[in-house]
Amino acid sequence: MSKRISCRTHHGGVFTVTAKRGRPPVRCTEENPCTASGARKPTREEVSAKVLAANEKARKRQAKPTKKDLAAERALLEAKDNASRTEQKVKGAPTPQEGMNGRQLSLQQAQKAKAQLVEQGWEVKGEAKGDTVTVTGHRGEELICLTWREGVLVSQEYSLWSVDKASRNGMVPPHSLPFDPEWVSDRELAAHIVGNKITWWNRISGKEEHGTCGKDTVAIEHRFDGAGHEIPSERLIKFNMDGTGNMRLVQLGQLLKIGK
Repeated sequence: MSKRISCRTHHGGVFTVTAKRGRPPVRCTEENPCTASGARKPTREEVSAKVLAANEKARKRQAKPTKKDLAAERALLEAKDNASRTEQKVKGAPTPQEGMNGRQLSLQQAQKAKAQLVEQGWEVKGEAKGDTVTVTGHRGEELICLTWREGVLVSQEYSLWSVDKASRNGMVPPHSLPFDPEWVSDRELAAHIVGNKITWWNRISGKEEHGTCGKDTVAIEHRFDGAGHEIPSERLIKFNMDGTGNMRLVQLGQLLKIGK
């Protein structure tokens, strides 16, 4: 078995040797001349030109883009073309926020808030004056007031009840609870109301309201006076209504009845 070897002595020459172990020869001999041994030795300019041509050919071969490169370039061009067509189509058309004055922006935000409050069981009403829009809602003894100006929320107030309305509605009717609000413990209070129908006095509307306390977690918040003394009857009961899941906040002193 033989193999062809490029001769290092004569540029472009090739000679044949028998394949065997070890390093093969790299130069031809008189006994085994290469194909260019009798040819004219190339000049320096010829060798340089041939090397330059080989390098240029290699450069072009390396710079040739692959199928993956071509596909990525095509996708990029298509994306740019689509973006350009979309921009031309909507050019000059205002976005939902553009072209709206301050009053319209405020109304937009107020309507979103109103929808969310109604879903949570609030009774809501709105009022607009110039660029300012106010949403007022009440739910049981809770009162919330939100104000937007030129589409920006500038005020949000929350209170447990309206003091002015409570004074006009008068005193809370007497209760018929199975415990004393001043002395009942938090654990006993939770055991009484969880899963049961409870009735309480709404100071805002001046009438009774009722609902069933859900069987999930009940939160009880303690209230203190300016001297740091606890006021047991003013503990706040936070619970979710059974069936609707709406959160309610009722003061212990407003409870009138538990059960049917």
